[in-house]
Amino acid sequence: MTTSTKITWLHNPHKVVSAALQHYALNATRLAPMSSTSNAVFRVATADGDFTLRLHRFDETGIETTEWLKYITSELLWLQALSRDTDLNVPHPLANQYGELVTLIDTDEDKQVFCSALGWMEGRFYNAGLRPAHLERMGELTARLHNYSESGQFVPPPDFYRDRADALDGPNKNFEFPPMQSDVREAADYLNRLCSVFDAAVGKIVVAAIEQVWSDLGDFGMDNDRFGLIHADIHQWNYMFWQGKPKLIDFNNVGYAHYLYDFSVILNNLLDRDDYAVLRDATLQGYQRIRPLPANHRRYMRSLIALRNLQLIQWTLIWPVGSLERKQRWYDVEESLRHLRLYVANEGDW
Repeated sequence: MTTSTKITWLHNPHKVVSAALQHYALNATRLAPMSSTSNAVFRVATADGDFTLRLHRFDETGIETTEWLKYITSELLWLQALSRDTDLNVPHPLANQYGELVTLIDTDEDKQVFCSALGWMEGRFYNAGLRPAHLERMGELTARLHNYSESGQFVPPPDFYRDRADALDGPNKNFEFPPMQSDVREAADYLNRLCSVFDAAVGKIVVAAIEQVWSDLGDFGMDNDRFGLIHADIHQWNYMFWQGKPKLIDFNNVGYAHYLYDFSVILNNLLDRDDYAVLRDATLQGYQRIRPLPANHRRYMRSLIALRNLQLIQWTLIWPVGSLERKQRWYDVEESLRHLRLYVANEGDW
């Protein structure tokens, strides 16, 4: 069994992984690193089948240890409920040998790493190869997810801890500015200061976009049929297909927002494609087979896509990254600014 991946926030991942595996009643025969951009994710092969082991990144959250444990556990509790109550193809959490969903490992660096395990999800990702049929199926899956959230079958326990997925971060980086429940001027002033360091003109665009988004979402409201617990990160590297069926992974960003916010992620990642309108319509058509869309949904989806771009800009400016990643993310900032200019000018067919 070997591990080989660069995890910048952890000096000895092999030792942490080995310690974590001892807490699960499984004999690992092979370990393959899958990603390390946020959480470090490994595919673990055993005689009884494969599973996913995650080492949860701790250095960028700004959350106290006890709150971080609640945060991770809450994601797993919702996944556990989805696996129990629905036939959606989502990861199933695995408890350790003590019946716990989260395992705490002490490191040689006087740090503690939270680990969790999930059933392995086999599938194929599509990006350039995405076709309308794929998006129709994803629309259906998203609708079923929203139906479950609205149904009330899942009752969060008292210590369930998940934030507003649609919030903009503030000086403390902790979801300080959720639309409709925070002061628009405070949010606009903070992002104006943040973005004006980059470019004064950018600050003006951001302020205009925030004011318009807050106004639109205030009109939309937060009724139970349009606001609830959502995935919040449905892009083409978090959904895949196997034998024609869609699968959804990486519930790391689960939080509360408008159900339409999930479309802001799906569609924003497709905005610059020549076939965007066809893929958008296929997504909505699949969704509407299962669940109706609210009146004037295109107006509110447009504002939520703008909000997503505001978040993407802000995350790039706030969070430190390596030089190569920073170069890519500055390119992403320019793309998001282009989208916001169109939004403020009421242009673009989103």
